[in-house]
Amino acid sequence: MYRQVLSQKATIKRLLKEGDRERALSYTTELIEFQRRDPNREHVAKSLCDLASFVKKLGDTQLQQELSASAARECPTDAWSHAQLGEAQRALGDFSEAMHSFTRAGELGDDRAALLGRAGILKDLGQVEESLSVYDACIDNYPRDVVGRNGKAAALAAFGRFEESLRLYDELCDAIEIDPVSLTVRARDPALWRGSIGRIGCVSGSTSDNR
Repeated sequence: MYRQVLSQKATIKRLLKEGDRERALSYTTELIEFQRRDPNREHVAKSLCDLASFVKKLGDTQLQQELSASAARECPTDAWSHAQLGEAQRALGDFSEAMHSFTRAGELGDDRAALLGRAGILKDLGQVEESLSVYDACIDNYPRDVVGRNGKAAALAAFGRFEESLRLYDELCDAIEIDPVSLTVRARDPALWRGSIGRIGCVSGSTSDNR
């Protein structure tokens, strides 16, 4: 079953990349029906979340939302499905529903995703101190995780607190031997270019994209 699932997902992704959405969705329906033979519905949810992450990279936020919602319906107790759904809802500007999805993810055990999601929504809503407070909570709870620190640095830049943002990015780059996430975000954030063109130029050539 595992190899067949991998093969079918690869076909779906190829069709989506080629723009053949109708056939891709038809294959997705077949995949769901096939995986429903397994009593553990978490496997169906994982496949749908994987496809949702893929279409997110293609920029199809609406389909990302639909696939994530399907995952949450297939396995209502899967925290990652709700976190994925929250990401899509946030991208679509449906902040109330996104907050609900992230809260549910936290209730189901993914506290990190819940904190990051809530902080991001508060940032989008312009609630400065509330957003930074939630990022701080995430950093306190997960001190070795750079995503929360990068999120806070990006939020500081979005709120016009450029020097604080640069300091946090520099702390991240100094504290971790190789952190392509921090280097990339720091180098590509236009808000941080003022007064730091030279320093950013030194790192921008050695970065790579990250999730």
